[in-house]
Amino acid sequence: MTESFFRWETHNGEPLSTGEWQILPVSRALVIHSQHSPAGLVWNRPTAVVVKGADGQEHLLPIINETRRRQMLWLGAGLLGSILIGITLSLLRKD
Repeated sequence: MTESFFRWETHNGEPLSTGEWQILPVSRALVIHSQHSPAGLVWNRPTAVVVKGADGQEHLLPIINETRRRQMLWLGAGLLGSILIGITLSLLRKD
């Protein structure tokens, strides 16, 4: 049986009870592991919280990482700027 080098896993944390509410944290992990090496890498991040009321109704509250969104926006803007500068310089050298 071959195992993938990259693997996504979803984990539920220990449920917390406060009064009539039950709170369950949910996380997602990227596991990078080679069959030929005992070492590996695991990157965990919180993704949601499940809140269950006394009436049994569940609500999924996603966790949005605004910092990472902005970092990706700046990375994309930097890459786009670099590409545009490279195209402009190559056009100016032809003249």
